[in-house]
Amino acid sequence: MNSLDLKSKADIRFFTYYFVNGTLDFDLLNNQLKTYHIDFIRENPNLFFEAFCVFANHKKRSQNLDPMSKRVAQYLCKTIDLDNFRHFDNFEKWEINFDIDGEDFTNCLKDFAYRIAFDQIEKLSSTNNLFKECITFGATFWETVFVIWANNLQFSGDKVTNQEYAIDRATQWFLDNEKVEEWEIELEM
Repeated sequence: MNSLDLKSKADIRFFTYYFVNGTLDFDLLNNQLKTYHIDFIRENPNLFFEAFCVFANHKKRSQNLDPMSKRVAQYLCKTIDLDNFRHFDNFEKWEINFDIDGEDFTNCLKDFAYRIAFDQIEKLSSTNNLFKECITFGATFWETVFVIWANNLQFSGDKVTNQEYAIDRATQWFLDNEKVEEWEIELEM
């Protein structure tokens, strides 16, 4: 079994952190967009899922994080305020493919983001609207959730073999972070 490569772990870490704290494109999200994106996402969790899909779809095609981040910021702006960001309404079909149709890394990342955004994780199902409560916990909290998931992934070839286990370990952070092992929260650079 193989683990996720260090570059991908770092990309997930940085993307998640920058996404939640609004620095994917600081000027765009903090100066031009008049709505705080996290407040919007809190009420529209589908945008959390869709942002991770845009990231995952770009990551599948390129290893360069900067264009991915900029493109996700543009997607956020055009989704939140199309009237003022119509010029970003030029996404190609592959960029906004929200389908989850496989067990490769891209699809497993989309699946994890979907389950988190829509409270679809059985272990957390007793807490209604957990996403809405936790989205405001900050970038470090969310970065750690996705790092735990990424650090636990195992592969056979290109196929993720333990998605359920990786999700289970990541959701432990929501329940009792004292039960998360040190290596699971190691932030790869």
